[in-house]
Amino acid sequence: MLVRTCREFRAAITAKYRPADNSQLKMSFLLVRASAIFEAASRAQLAAISYVKSPHLGLADLRLLPAHLVPRVGLQERQDVPNTGMDSLAALYGAGKISIPSFSSNHLDVVAGSLGVGLKELLRADLDGDGIEEILVHRIIYAVKGTFRNYQIGLLRRAEPGARFSFEDWPPNDGWGDAQMDLHVARATR
Repeated sequence: MLVRTCREFRAAITAKYRPADNSQLKMSFLLVRASAIFEAASRAQLAAISYVKSPHLGLADLRLLPAHLVPRVGLQERQDVPNTGMDSLAALYGAGKISIPSFSSNHLDVVAGSLGVGLKELLRADLDGDGIEEILVHRIIYAVKGTFRNYQIGLLRRAEPGARFSFEDWPPNDGWGDAQMDLHVARATR
């Protein structure tokens, strides 16, 4: 199936079409991101409350970002990024468990062992109607010396002034995560 628009992309995923290889997967992320932004814009509301606006908080605030944003897949990563006592990216960075090759107020790149994660802020608004401002981000998990990529759109939420951010998929990705897993499992079992 040839897909050129966000509408065609959503129809293809709903009909259980999947990217056939890594290059198609990588190219389809442009449509995933665009679809997420269009969906977010259609749902966005002015937030009555913001715990990220004043002061401006986001991806550069490592003390507020949860440690589970760092991918842990293989044995080496589990040794590099232990769960005990490390609940923020700041704690992991301070302990030397992760490196941060690049960051800005709207972009963060973290490497732990052989895997990395890139986060980029897309927009801020109340996206779920709860009256609190969230941050829409795209997250790319990648192999540092390989071709593996996993793309996600997610929300960073901060429910109260003293809280850390939490991360969750957004929107409930309409089978997109399943499409990526199907591709990677099929390649691994060949």
